[in-house]
Amino acid sequence: FTLGIAIAALGLLFQRPLFQMLGAEDRLLDLILAYLTIIFLFTPINLVMMITNSIYQGWGDTMSPMKFMLLGNILNLILDPILIFGMGPFPELGIEGAAFATGVGRTAALLYFVFKMFVRHQPTKVHFSRFRMDRTIVSGIFQVGLPSSVSQVLTSVAMGFVFFVLDPFGSNARAAYTIVFTYEMMIFLPAIGISQAVSILTGHNFGARHYKRVNKVLFTGIASAFTIMSVSAIIIISAPTLFAGVFAQSPEVLKISARALAITAVGHFFSGIYLCSVASFQGLGLGRHYLAANVLRLYLLQVPFVFFGAMFFNLDGVWFGLMLANAISAMVLLVWHQFIFRRRIMTGYIQPL
Repeated sequence: FTLGIAIAALGLLFQRPLFQMLGAEDRLLDLILAYLTIIFLFTPINLVMMITNSIYQGWGDTMSPMKFMLLGNILNLILDPILIFGMGPFPELGIEGAAFATGVGRTAALLYFVFKMFVRHQPTKVHFSRFRMDRTIVSGIFQVGLPSSVSQVLTSVAMGFVFFVLDPFGSNARAAYTIVFTYEMMIFLPAIGISQAVSILTGHNFGARHYKRVNKVLFTGIASAFTIMSVSAIIIISAPTLFAGVFAQSPEVLKISARALAITAVGHFFSGIYLCSVASFQGLGLGRHYLAANVLRLYLLQVPFVFFGAMFFNLDGVWFGLMLANAISAMVLLVWHQFIFRRRIMTGYIQPL
């Protein structure tokens, strides 16, 4: 919650210069600031909600987080048209209404968690009188969580860099990239779910010192994620124009985004390998390795590939750069993970937190 307040304050302070730097201006900038100002105010609640999901996932209960998110998202869907367009006693708030709907949905999800944890006492009864600050626990949390948090920031910065590279190609190219990562957000969800299971099961087995199971969990997760991502990749590659047409609002955007989807979808074959490998690092408590893996993928591979790809091969170079970064980083990371596993985990050099 404290971190959420700090992020909200920084976001409110720097949102205008940040989006001006990314090219937003006039009416677009006004809409962005109107939406984000409200979103930032709900940041503490949003971060606490993420913690609650992780608590239940750590217990091996993945149904409860799904229920929390379902409540928040369904309420968001109901409130969106009501607050955006103004229905009944509610005023017309426009894009600010969309932000309020999101914030209210997440708040409702958090209240559901509070009810389940502190009123129904599931899965265990919590006694506030027994709460004590434990430096070992706090250190362990930050050892895993801080590098992960930095990685999320670096991911957003890298995405901003891609928009920067696409800026000379015009708004149509930027719109095409928006369509690409919109599909990636949806397509990656099953693989992300599998990677979360890999992280949880890795942590449980590593803590119990069942080291061989750690590797079995990784490769089972990779096989499952690879299968799912391969199916989605093949479907998109087979009909990129069809999928691009769902969001594209002009023939030029349709043409560019279809080409982008066809190329970047090849990288989806490898995404499950990357997601499960970094999830295993998290389960092993190796937060710095998770951060290093993200730096490798984004800044040693994606940023230069995209930059020089655009320089020498125009738009196609950007899409091939994104695809190659995903493919190469996945294979490098898998080899690195196995080196760490055999030389550090199996030998007992790295102990559970």
